[in-house]
Amino acid sequence: MRSKYTSIHLLILWCAAALFASCSNTDCPLNNVVRCYYTIYSSQQGAPVTCNDTLSVYAADTTLLNKAVKFASFNLPMSYALSTDTLTFLFKSNQGINTTKVYVSHTNRAYFVSLDCPTTYFHNITDIKYTTGNTAPTIDSIVIIKPEVNYERTENIRIYLSDF
Repeated sequence: MRSKYTSIHLLILWCAAALFASCSNTDCPLNNVVRCYYTIYSSQQGAPVTCNDTLSVYAADTTLLNKAVKFASFNLPMSYALSTDTLTFLFKSNQGINTTKVYVSHTNRAYFVSLDCPTTYFHNITDIKYTTGNTAPTIDSIVIIKPEVNYERTENIRIYLSDF
């Protein structure tokens, strides 16, 4: 019995399969989470410290950090739709509750790899302003260490707390 497929048909089929398989490989980044990294420092000592108080961070109606205790650093997402993130830091300590508003101004830049990968946004922090409460711990100052927020897990913002 004679085969329906000739060798030329099999060669064309093999080439089409190889071409199709080669197009499915994408180089999407495995770590595609963009977060801003904050570290806590003592304003008196100028050194990193571990905060034993409870911290929650809110943005509008969203909880970004919920009741962190014994932390020296934390990370938060940034808005890609807004140019200023308004964050509410809620410190709870034995001395009371301290609410601080932090305004992080930034520019947003779309980062596109290919059609197969989702678009992510990198940020460049341009300014930080804050209001502080009157119970300990209070934010003494905030410093931008590395303004470029991207895939790297490096310190972007340093928060100096008083009353340690």
